[in-house]
Parts: sequence; C-alpha cells; structure tokens
Amino acid sequence: METASTDRPPQPSDARSGASSVPTDVGDFDELYRSSYETMVRLAVAIVDTVPDAEQVVQDAFVSLYRRWATTEILR
Repeated sequence: METASTDRPPQPSDARSGASSVPTDVGDFDELYRSSYETMVRLAVAIVDTVPDAEQVVQDAFVSLYRRWATTEILR
C-alpha cells in the first residue's frame, strides 16, 4: 500500500479560486483541514488504490466543504 506524501498538503487557499463563498472563520477551516488531511488521504487510498487519486478525492471534498463553510451552522 502506498503512503501519501505529507510534506505539504495542498492548502485551502489553493482551492479558493472556484469558491462561491468565503468562510467566515478561515482559521477554523484551516485547523480542520490540517488535522484531517492525512487521515482522509489514507482512508481514500484504501478506497481508490492510488495516492494521486486519493489526494484528488480529499481535495475535492475539502473544496466542496469550503464552499459551504460560511453557511453551514452545524460546523460552528
């Protein structure tokens, strides 16, 4: 099983260009992203079998969450 490269995961700011709304508290989002990224990639590798595909799945999930962050009350 391959392991994810964790030197520098993609940053939330990398995904902002397509975001439809800006999170009200980017610090909380950053904290969630940094604390969850590696674990989510490991889980995704078990599902999709390759690190690049797993990283893309996780990044897509975070982009989707980021776009909803400011309007999602349950996350605060």
